[in-house]
Amino acid sequence: MDWPSFSWPWSRNRSHSLRSTLEVVAFGCTARGQVRLQNEDDFHCNQSPPFFMVADGLGGLQEGALASYLAVQRAGDTLRLGRCEGEWRWNPLWGPAPEEGRPEAEMVLKKAFSLAHLDLTKVIERSKAIRQMGTTLSLALLDGRRLVYGNLGDSRIYHLRGSLLPCLTTDDTEAMVLLQSGAIRLREYEDHPCRNVLTRRLGGRESHEPTVGCLDLEPGDVILLCTDGLYTMLALDTIKAVLIDRNKSAEWKADMLVRLADEAGGEDNIAAVVVVVSEGSL
Repeated sequence: MDWPSFSWPWSRNRSHSLRSTLEVVAFGCTARGQVRLQNEDDFHCNQSPPFFMVADGLGGLQEGALASYLAVQRAGDTLRLGRCEGEWRWNPLWGPAPEEGRPEAEMVLKKAFSLAHLDLTKVIERSKAIRQMGTTLSLALLDGRRLVYGNLGDSRIYHLRGSLLPCLTTDDTEAMVLLQSGAIRLREYEDHPCRNVLTRRLGGRESHEPTVGCLDLEPGDVILLCTDGLYTMLALDTIKAVLIDRNKSAEWKADMLVRLADEAGGEDNIAAVVVVVSEGSL
């Protein structure tokens, strides 16, 4: 497929080569879109330790932008504390490990969500001007040949292997509750009026546990983390067509997805992180 060339008027993150038993190249970018006055999405790709995330802030303008920024920064700081001598380990600074016998990568990931939520809650409590601040967070880390991931809200993580592109995460929305209960059908979900009403998020009075999963990676896999400003604007076949092109880099794929979502109408802020997996040389 022939793709257009273009310039980039939005935020981009440099690509990184991450060596484990696999080699991973990750790249992320974000755009304000055509409708929103400010970009409330945020993202991060980290080289060492290897982790990737996207966040979609809630609360409007400065509140939403601040929420996503604080969540990404706090989650990132926590993950760096959870990496020691090339392994994910529970940091004694956090107190006793809550789930003895569980893989430590999963516990570290959950701690990143917990401390990010705590930071947002403290900001809300200390400011009379901030009432509704919150954010989604989709986060993935590399643990050897495993991808460990967690999610709160309606940002998503997709996994491309071969020609299949399943979504690894489940949207935390009122419409998803109706879908899972059988009250609505799948074809009704995307246009449902409760499609964007979140049931779980970071921030606010109630603390929510992220939904956590893991995946054994293979060379050739591609991981996409994105906010709803991307996947609501593009058909799944379009997303797949961009990700499946082996002649294009992670940088090109992330940039292209954001560009296409923006050109399709850009009805919301857009953020994407693309992670391309290959066999390492270690």
